[in-house]
Amino acid sequence: MLNGALDQSEPTARVEVLIDKQQWENNKGKLRSRAIVVPSWRSETSPRFPVKHSDYPDLVVGQSRLVVLTHPGAFGFEWYEHVEVAAPASH
Repeated sequence: MLNGALDQSEPTARVEVLIDKQQWENNKGKLRSRAIVVPSWRSETSPRFPVKHSDYPDLVVGQSRLVVLTHPGAFGFEWYEHVEVAAPASH
């Protein structure tokens, strides 16, 4: 937590295309949580982020664009500030 709390850097906006949507249910079949996955801009596993239930149905794998705001971290461990759905391109 100090890594982010002490990080005074400006965020970097990374625009990524959604590559997966996931949801989990509890053992009674009730929806527990939902997440979205974007390609990694680093050489590790693709990051997964929580998503609002109201946004989930409108997100389309391979089409929806997301803006991920990241910071380098005070101790060099990149962290994300916020994820939002990018506005659709105007025609």
